[in-house]
Amino acid sequence: MPTRGVAETWSAMKDMHRNVDNYGPVKIPWMLVQSMDDAVIVPGKNEQLWKQQATNPDSQFIRFVSTQQYTSEDRVVTLSGSSDADRVIALTHLAIHQSAENPHYGANGTYRNCSANMPREPERVKQCEESDEVWYGLWSTD
Repeated sequence: MPTRGVAETWSAMKDMHRNVDNYGPVKIPWMLVQSMDDAVIVPGKNEQLWKQQATNPDSQFIRFVSTQQYTSEDRVVTLSGSSDADRVIALTHLAIHQSAENPHYGANGTYRNCSANMPREPERVKQCEESDEVWYGLWSTD
């Protein structure tokens, strides 16, 4: 668990809430990018905060979805977060900022996470690690 990253995020969120309480809505452009499939964060709460506090007309919310349907909204862009062609089930907060060409985490990268957040039997982990046809996402396709 990257505790320093969690602590820094927590501190930034506290500062942001304090500033919103003291100074009102965010007046500069604010871009929120997130996956609506993420099981670690609470996407609906982030969206609610953005809609309440991002008052600049140039603010933008970009949401990645797998199967959810949303109506069109001003300042909101909805993009697919899944792709059969790329074998992507859904995106998480960790995937949004990663390129498929990333030499470590990318499609041909040196690292493959085959068991975090979804306990698997050792033989299933080995199968994932050795397979040429891996699907990417938070959930297993087992």
